[in-house]
Amino acid sequence: FIQFFATQPLQSRLASLMLWLCEQYGSSNSADENIKVPVALRREDWAAWAGASVETVIRSFSDLKNKGLLTLKGRDIIIPSRIKLQRLVRT
Repeated sequence: FIQFFATQPLQSRLASLMLWLCEQYGSSNSADENIKVPVALRREDWAAWAGASVETVIRSFSDLKNKGLLTLKGRDIIIPSRIKLQRLVRT
């Protein structure tokens, strides 16, 4: 797992963390849509976990938002589609 994870692009690593957070802390009205993940992670936490700089993580989050893969509301992350996020991890 570590070798696989280490060779993945940053967006895939962030998506993996988001999927794990969805399973642990997420809530939704259906199996795949609008999963709300209440997290208290700072940008520095995301960067440390993903092995990237804070600036790179911020750019990656912006890109994921522009692709419609997540929305940030305060400290909450809203995942519109778990399936789309899973596809990102597999690529």
